[in-house]
Amino acid sequence: MAALSMVCALLVFFDGSPLGRFITLGVVGIFTGFSILGAWSVGFFYLPVAIIFAVIAIRSDLRNKQLIAVHVGVGVLAGLVQVVLMLVAIRLLF
Repeated sequence: MAALSMVCALLVFFDGSPLGRFITLGVVGIFTGFSILGAWSVGFFYLPVAIIFAVIAIRSDLRNKQLIAVHVGVGVLAGLVQVVLMLVAIRLLF
């Protein structure tokens, strides 16, 4: 999660391309899924990071007049994939 945060931060600050915004909202989805499923342990500690990146990505979309719905869809899809991967990992461990 820390490496994912660093990659996302680098994309936000050094890359203004649409692909960087897609990846940023994908990371937001991953953090949100992790926060929701990990709520009983460390998940809530990642929720502020997800909120910060979400605000950054949405402000970037508004500033560049991009379609927010498409990027939010990418974030939701990434969050669902993260939740499924976490549930599969939990199932395999127990």
